Amino acid sequence: FTLTALAWGMSPLPSQAQLLPLPPLVQCTGTTSLTFTPGLTNATQNVVVTIKESLPLCVNLLNPLDLLSAGTSQSQVPRTLSCNSQFGGGPGQRVISWTDNTQSTFNYVSQSNIIIGQIFAVFTGSIVAGKYAGSSATAQYVLPTLSGTSCNTPEGLTSTTGLFTLNIL
Repeated sequence: FTLTALAWGMSPLPSQAQLLPLPPLVQCTGTTSLTFTPGLTNATQNVVVTIKESLPLCVNLLNPLDLLSAGTSQSQVPRTLSCNSQFGGGPGQRVISWTDNTQSTFNYVSQSNIIIGQIFAVFTGSIVAGKYAGSSATAQYVLPTLSGTSCNTPEGLTSTTGLFTLNIL
């Protein structure tokens, strides 16, 4: 093709203006911690869920030896929950603070399901501001099912932790 392209006066390579940068392909893994105020019981009630994520390991999947900045995020959402209910879902936003003093704003729609005794929550959306702006993103966390003796107490279940993964495409 190169000789044919040159014979016709065409460049065998695209011009600089035609080259588009590859989007970042980043995966971060860590933990999520949920605190319920008031604690969850077997009765459905209005609660505030404080969600904290710690993402100590972020890797550029195109170059796995390229370790990236770690990140954290924290948010609060009102929900109507019990120990026996799913987390539901809906729109939300997380601001991820990176250790290089930058931030990413992740707007998403979430949904959750209980599968084989664990809660799986999936967040699908995009990075709308800051580092990685314009990139699609997905996240998911896996938590143990919210049951047990804590749900039967007046204080209820006040917290739980699980695994968290963030993918920036």
